[in-house]
Amino acid sequence: MLLLKKLSLVFLLLLGFKANAQYQKSALEVQTDSLVAALRSQRVDTICITKSYCVGCRGSRISDDSPCATKGILMPIYVLWKKSNVTYAIYLDNCANKKPIEINENKFWKYLTDNQQKITSGEIKNFTVNDHGKLEGLSRNHGVHYSYKFLIKQETISQYFDGFDLVKKDKFFHKQVKNIYYKSNKANPIWKIALLLRQAVTEADKKWGVSQN
Repeated sequence: MLLLKKLSLVFLLLLGFKANAQYQKSALEVQTDSLVAALRSQRVDTICITKSYCVGCRGSRISDDSPCATKGILMPIYVLWKKSNVTYAIYLDNCANKKPIEINENKFWKYLTDNQQKITSGEIKNFTVNDHGKLEGLSRNHGVHYSYKFLIKQETISQYFDGFDLVKKDKFFHKQVKNIYYKSNKANPIWKIALLLRQAVTEADKKWGVSQN
């Protein structure tokens, strides 16, 4: 409870934070770094930063006349951490933050421990088709992108991938084609832990009263 109170104070300070004009990171990135530093100061050594955002989707951009801290793509960030075997979550985005709360959906921590090597060294392969024996990669202009970073003691484990790589079929030169890596990507621990993280943030969103898209 003391930790939550201290983080709530950090949260209030973050609301009024103004990034230095010469600093290269966005205001949101600096807020996230400040929060992680505050957690570290409280001897929290098990932290996860996860994002999922849609590049180019309608309604995902912030207009230039918006009062939000960062213009452009709306990029929600969830920071999850564990202390004394209890998992907490906080939400930050370009426009608003949510206060830290306790959550019960924490299976991803054990899954990370059990699959750490595969998650660290593996990859989600790009959507690829076999066009008469020639492998061709496909990409999509608009779609959901996923990223997460685990800070476990002094170790950092991070992954980033395009949700389009998890699609089974799409059109290629006006014909429907199959993603040859669909099954392996779906079975990949990198994707499976992303699903577990989604369960965790869904629980947190419900507690905050945030609607699910």
